[in-house]
Amino acid sequence: MGRPNEEDRGNQTPGDRRLLILAYLKKKGREWSNPRQIATGVLGSDLNRKRLESDLDELVQRGLITKNTGPLSNPQAKSEYQISEKGIIKFKQFLMFLNDPDMKSMSGLKQKEFE
Repeated sequence: MGRPNEEDRGNQTPGDRRLLILAYLKKKGREWSNPRQIATGVLGSDLNRKRLESDLDELVQRGLITKNTGPLSNPQAKSEYQISEKGIIKFKQFLMFLNDPDMKSMSGLKQKEFE
């Protein structure tokens, strides 16, 4: 995943951040990740704790990620998340959308940020 430059970091929309979170969790596969791991793993993002919790809650509500309700793999973590099957499908559809050069240009997104 590419690292957005410093100027881009301050301009991230909630959608940008959520896509970066999905990309990170997709890369991790079916492994559980706690918010600290997600914030650290989403390189170049401006994720602070409050925004991250809000973004994770939104992704859970949409069924794109799953919150671990069982025993946590890290006993020090308060919560853990992984991408859901729906999240994988929707993220792949998004990348297919970006394969169209016209759509990619209109979106202003760089696909390499989400690979």
